[in-house]
Amino acid sequence: MMRNFIIGIIIVFMLGLAGFMLLGKANKIIWDENKKGKQILSWKQSANSLSLLNNGEIVWQLNYDKDKDKPYFYPLRTPSGINLALERPDDHPWHRGLWFAWKYINGVNYWEEEPGTGLSEGRSLIKNVVIEERDDFSAKIKIDIDYSPNLESPIMSENRTLLISPPDKNGNYTIDWHHRFTANDDTVTLDRTPPARYGGEQWGGYAGLGYRADDNELSSIRFINSEGWTNRESLIGFGKRANWMDLTGISTESQSKKAGLTIFDHPSNPRHPSPWYIWYNNDGDGTSQNYNHAFFQPALLFNEPFQLAPAKSFELKYRVLVHSGALTMDELSKRYQMYIKN
Repeated sequence: MMRNFIIGIIIVFMLGLAGFMLLGKANKIIWDENKKGKQILSWKQSANSLSLLNNGEIVWQLNYDKDKDKPYFYPLRTPSGINLALERPDDHPWHRGLWFAWKYINGVNYWEEEPGTGLSEGRSLIKNVVIEERDDFSAKIKIDIDYSPNLESPIMSENRTLLISPPDKNGNYTIDWHHRFTANDDTVTLDRTPPARYGGEQWGGYAGLGYRADDNELSSIRFINSEGWTNRESLIGFGKRANWMDLTGISTESQSKKAGLTIFDHPSNPRHPSPWYIWYNNDGDGTSQNYNHAFFQPALLFNEPFQLAPAKSFELKYRVLVHSGALTMDELSKRYQMYIKN
């Protein structure tokens, strides 16, 4: 009888230890950026998305619904809950938080979307998604995309790798984007609506990795770049070259908190340092013709189209930094150097 009792105690202990070990793989405790309490990270995955949670609330979510094309990050927050991105706002329903999309490929529009379907004329078809969730709450995601004007014959393919770091003790994390594009049987021309300086539109020049900030959550937005440029005023276009650009704002819910997002352009990218595109309006009146708008991106095609010969490939690399608090130019420059040295 005593022997059975001892065996029972051992079994209970082993089951408890196994449960603790499993919990350790599903959750991680970190300090928040204000060092006022602990946060618990965990994963959540569905058929169409992967999310990192903090105390049950989404920090970031990658959406990859094959019926909707164009993988994108939304929500995109600091671990303390400041939301940084907008998903499909009324003024530009094809803006998807943080996402990558070409404008024109061989004259077909892959950026703007039809109101009824939420899909572009040219399709960015998600063919395969492979997800690696790691115990330290970093992640590696590989996505294969076909660019097709007719759903049948893709003219270009992409192999995309996303590396997402775990949030650090200050509430910062990074998303590394690595794209490899390969033309199929025909020459591929990547193009944009020309900006005004080339006889086009004031708002022309955009294509590629884009970020639409949540200007309902962030106020007093400030842009800075690696060349020392700073801006707080409404601006459309821009086109100046830089290694990186940052947008930082003050939380509308807590005026004592700031947060922002930086995009770093890798030196190996074509046309580095990239021209940058901005559409920022801070004095909208809420009408359909005058709305607040905060968007920026590295604009590879701002000055001219890019051609890719049949069966040839090229690569693009970017790092996105989501940060709590306002970072100085020196701090961002150091982070850029860390990125390009890795």
